[in-house]
Amino acid sequence: MKNITLLSLAISATALLGVGCTQPIATSTLPPAVQTQKEVLNPKATNIFDPLKNKAGELIAGLQVISIAGVTGLEEPMSYDNVFASFSGQVTLTGAYDYSINDMTGTAMACFTLTDPKERQKLPVLATQTDQNTRFCFKNIEKAKEIFGPSYGEGQATIIINGYELWHAGTEVVSQATLLSASMKK
Repeated sequence: MKNITLLSLAISATALLGVGCTQPIATSTLPPAVQTQKEVLNPKATNIFDPLKNKAGELIAGLQVISIAGVTGLEEPMSYDNVFASFSGQVTLTGAYDYSINDMTGTAMACFTLTDPKERQKLPVLATQTDQNTRFCFKNIEKAKEIFGPSYGEGQATIIINGYELWHAGTEVVSQATLLSASMKK
C-alpha cells in the first residue's frame, strides 16, 4: 500500500465497524520507505510491538512502523489500552478465513485467524497482549469476496496481506489488513 493517509484509515475502519467507530489520531508518522534490518535501532527485532517505546520507521516482525496513534473518542491518551499502529510491508500467512455478516452492522465482513503459533510470529503483537492479536479483518471486502467467493463460509487458506493495522482499545475495534491474494486449502 502506498502512502496511506490517516483519513483513509479512519474511513476503512468506519466502513468495517459501522457508525460510531472511533478514528486514529497520529502521534508519530513516517512515509513508507525501504529499510534494511541493519538500520533498525533494535537489530534483534521480534514481533513484540510496544507503542510507548517503538517509533515510526522501526521494523517489527519485518513490517515497518508507519504511524502510532491513540484512538479518538476515548477519554485516555495513547497507551497499551488505547493504540492504533499502521505498518507497511507484505507478509504471507496461513490460517483460517471466515466470511460472514457483522451482527452489529448487518454488513459483510471477512476475517482471518492465525491458528498456528508460528504464524503469529509474522505479525506485530501488542507488548501487553502477546497471547492476542491472532485475528484481523480485511479492509478490502470486495477483494475478499472475489477470492473467497460470494457465499458466506469459512475455510483454510494461505494469504498475502499488506498494510497491517493493529487496533487495541476497550471498544469495538479490530486489527485489519489489505488482502492481496490467497490460495485455498482443501
